[in-house]
Amino acid sequence: MKTAQNVFSKQHIFSKRHGFIDQRGFTLIEMIGVMAIIAILASVATPKILDAIQSSKISAYLAEAKNIKDAAFNYYKDTGRWPAQYSLNTANQYQNLMVKPASASIKGWNGPYLNARLANEITEGAAQYVFATNSTNYACDINGDGKQDGTFLIYRIDNVSDEIAKKISNIVDHDGDNVSGNNSWLKAGRIKRYAGKAGSILVYCLARV
Repeated sequence: MKTAQNVFSKQHIFSKRHGFIDQRGFTLIEMIGVMAIIAILASVATPKILDAIQSSKISAYLAEAKNIKDAAFNYYKDTGRWPAQYSLNTANQYQNLMVKPASASIKGWNGPYLNARLANEITEGAAQYVFATNSTNYACDINGDGKQDGTFLIYRIDNVSDEIAKKISNIVDHDGDNVSGNNSWLKAGRIKRYAGKAGSILVYCLARV
């Protein structure tokens, strides 16, 4: 004769609405199967998520570069000068485009030319600079003939991986796959490496000035 204890075992519970309901948990095999499915989905989704984050950073960087270029041109239009070399993320050197210069020799300032202090969109906290120069370390060779093309307004950011730098170069110059000779993305085009050599410093030749 079945006892109440046998009928109402740990594996079943009676519900007036649904009758007997199976209360057994997942078996070990079922749990392993679920974990395997989750792992597969994660392996597929994670690279896409990382690519999306990277693409977002690159888009923000390119937008930032355009803002800096526009600000520098407006500064020049008003003052007749290009920004001297200074760090964009060091407060006491951030005056050319943000704060009216104390020097009486700089006339016509009508800023601020940037609404807010900018950030390194690729690598948070890493240095970034904007200035006009014809230094050989920043030499801009737009057409890849091995010759410096003159003085350029430069936007430099530090700690940029080759993977991201090549993607930016492909967007701007379509040459990220060129790795040797004068046409190498390291040396030629608007996007290049500092001194045209492998490293972590990315140089954007914004405009010839």
